[in-house]
Amino acid sequence: MAPLTFAERLAEHLRLVILRSLTEVPPDEQRRFVVLWTLTAAPGYASNLSLLQDELEGWYLHVTRDQMRTLADWLVEQGLAVHAGQDPAPGIRLTQRGLDAGRSVVTVSGVAAKATTTWLHSRVQAMCLDVSLADVEEAVDWLAAHSLVVHANDFVMPTTKTADVAAGRARVAGVKAPSPSSIMAAAANSARGLLGG
Repeated sequence: MAPLTFAERLAEHLRLVILRSLTEVPPDEQRRFVVLWTLTAAPGYASNLSLLQDELEGWYLHVTRDQMRTLADWLVEQGLAVHAGQDPAPGIRLTQRGLDAGRSVVTVSGVAAKATTTWLHSRVQAMCLDVSLADVEEAVDWLAAHSLVVHANDFVMPTTKTADVAAGRARVAGVKAPSPSSIMAAAANSARGLLGG
């Protein structure tokens, strides 16, 4: 087997950096953004929690019914939504601030930024990989074709396989395996986040 060319090695690194960038976003923040983003397209900017839970499932962001209620309560507490509907079909409706956050017009602490190819491009450049936006788009398309991301409407989300490949727990040909030191650094960052330090 011939050694990889520099271009092939760069493509493998680029794919890993994209996966790592997506997995560094806390899942709760991703869920909050997806709910807000989903509600921007809903009639009256409102939906019941069951439909929103189904939408999260479609983006590989699994939640229980209780977690969905907690997520909705958090959005209400932050002034991003108001409660709508009642048992047995409770729901939420966006406020103007929630609409702006769902459309990525404003940034709200605790809500992920919309992961677009442009956002990923800036993350990649911060890692000293001087690649074009077209290179990032090509890498995202490759990752989507291999079920490592979901890419729709210039919105890129991780799948259930993303974290395992990014952390080196699973291998996919065409994605560089992370080095042991980067795995340890990611674990340390994760522990700091969990412990609040």
